[in-house]
Amino acid sequence: MLTELRTESQITLPQAIIDKMGLSVGDLLEVTELDGGVFITPVAAFDADKIRRKQTLRELFGSIDDPTFVEPPEITDESPREPIE
Repeated sequence: MLTELRTESQITLPQAIIDKMGLSVGDLLEVTELDGGVFITPVAAFDADKIRRKQTLRELFGSIDDPTFVEPPEITDESPREPIE
């Protein structure tokens, strides 16, 4: 697929590639050059708040590698809610 280098060094990725790779606006892409070719690779980015919450869950419930690991309860939209007193 052809794409054109535009003003300010911008390119447009073909929609077929975006769809096939499941990319969306805001995704990070690593651009590298190797042997005269340009390679664009999606990069996983992690939400710092989610990481902190997972670390807190590990502290509460242990680690999967820990023999005393306790599976945390699954929370869904239908989970019962207790009133706050």
